[in-house]
Order: sequence, then C-alpha cells, then structure tokens
Amino acid sequence: MGSYSRHLRCKDESSWVAAANTWLAERKQKYNAQSVYLPAGETPKALYKDWQAQNHGFLKGLKFIQIDDVATGPKKHIFRQFFIDHLASYQKQMSFFDKGDEVADLAILGLGMNGHVAFHEPGIQTEFFSGCLPLTNKTLEVLDLEKGTWGQTFGLGAFLKTKSILMIVRGAKKESVVERMMAADKELPAAALLKHSDFTLITDF
Repeated sequence: MGSYSRHLRCKDESSWVAAANTWLAERKQKYNAQSVYLPAGETPKALYKDWQAQNHGFLKGLKFIQIDDVATGPKKHIFRQFFIDHLASYQKQMSFFDKGDEVADLAILGLGMNGHVAFHEPGIQTEFFSGCLPLTNKTLEVLDLEKGTWGQTFGLGAFLKTKSILMIVRGAKKESVVERMMAADKELPAAALLKHSDFTLITDF
C-alpha cells in the first residue's frame, strides 16, 4: 500500500459526492494542482451534476482531461458526448482525448467489473501510458458495444505519475472486485494503484 492510502465508506449519494469534493479541494491546494484526469460513465454522474449546480470555487482554473473513449464502431466518441452533456458549463476547461500525451496532477477514476481502470484492461503492462486497445468481452458487454470495438485510453503508466488518485466505486455488485483489488490481486490492473503514495478509495457499500 502507498504511504497515504485510505478507504472512505459513504452510504448515500450526498456523502460520497461531498467526500469527493473535499478530496479535490484539498489536493488542489496541497499540490497546487492545475489538471485532473476525469472518467465518463454512470459512476461520476452525481458528482458532475453537483458541479453543474454548485459552481464550486475549487473547480476554477482546473483543466479536466478525458481519460478514455470508444475509438471505433457506431458508438465512437460516446464519452466525449457524455462530457458535453454532463459538464456543459465546463467545456472551456475540458481537454478531450486526442494524442494521449497529457500528464495530469490528479486523477479521479472508476473501476471496471474485471478490474480495469479507464480502458486499461487485464493483461496490459502496468507501464502502459496511453494508446488504443481492443476491449475485452466483459467490457463490451457492460457498455453494450459490438464485438471487435477498440478503445483509446490513458493507462496506469499515466495515473501513477499523478500526485494523488481518487477512485470512486459505486454499487454492491462491485464489492467483490474491490475486495480483490484491496488484496492486491495482480490479475486486476487497478491493484497496481495501491502502490501510489496518495491513493483514496470511496465506495457506497
């Protein structure tokens, strides 16, 4: 485990959103952070809804870097559209996935059912920084994507370079994969993040 790792168990939506906001405000100040990797998907929707409604001061001046997207097929760039829809007030601060060469100060991440982080799938080397990858059947099933779809993504090699990582995991169906991650199961890409010096996990179970 990293030198500063913690697990915050928040039983309701308002609690985990508040905890995530506190993490971001504190880390922005502590590290003089200018940028943060952001995930798309169901997990962070409530957080982004709060950002849209509350106009938090700590969000000002931050660069939001999209961490992944669907690269091929009929749902290409659906995550870009997600950010356009759910962070409409912050489009000037958004950096959509382009060359995959940006290093952020902070990272907010989710966790896939097979232990993937962004689209860094099982079996990919920890050092992978960014690029295009074929998505696993499990990921295709969860996202309702056609077989053979590829993703473009930042990987663990990028996230481990940040000064602080927040992982948000929602839903009891992910409890078992969290347990495996916290037990440092090497089959799960996410387990490598436990080595980070400042790692925080928020769950709602």
